[in-house]
Amino acid sequence: MTVATIVTCSPYKLDTALKKPEYPIQPTSFSKNFRIEFMPSKGRGVFTDVDIPKGSMVEISPVIRLSQKDYEVAEKTFLYEYMYGWSDDGGAIALGYGSLFNHQTEANLHYQVWEDQLSVAFYAKRDIKGGEELTINYQQRFADEHELWFQNSE
Repeated sequence: MTVATIVTCSPYKLDTALKKPEYPIQPTSFSKNFRIEFMPSKGRGVFTDVDIPKGSMVEISPVIRLSQKDYEVAEKTFLYEYMYGWSDDGGAIALGYGSLFNHQTEANLHYQVWEDQLSVAFYAKRDIKGGEELTINYQQRFADEHELWFQNSE
């Protein structure tokens, strides 16, 4: 399988993830290499058609920021399943593929919330083969994996 140069040419690697770019940040999506598939057990999932090397930045998703008041309203709707928590008890909805990555305890992506840039960045935690589903650990910010709030997690 071919490795996409668009993925490997990224200057941002996992070990330098904290050195995020300054504004203006250009949301990056490698959508020509991804596809969305429906799975009866999980619903929609994002899959890659190309190999992605460990440490590659896979996606930068801009977010729609929600105040604490808006977050409290949204968490009573289906939108809650797509939201990221924010440090001030508010939330955010990631655009692009950012809200479509499914959960897996041993996920192949790691994410960083860039609150000051209203973005979430996703990196490959390991080498990912073409054809694999791209997943994140929804609880990566929390220590206790047993407090998962959603069903059908694996």
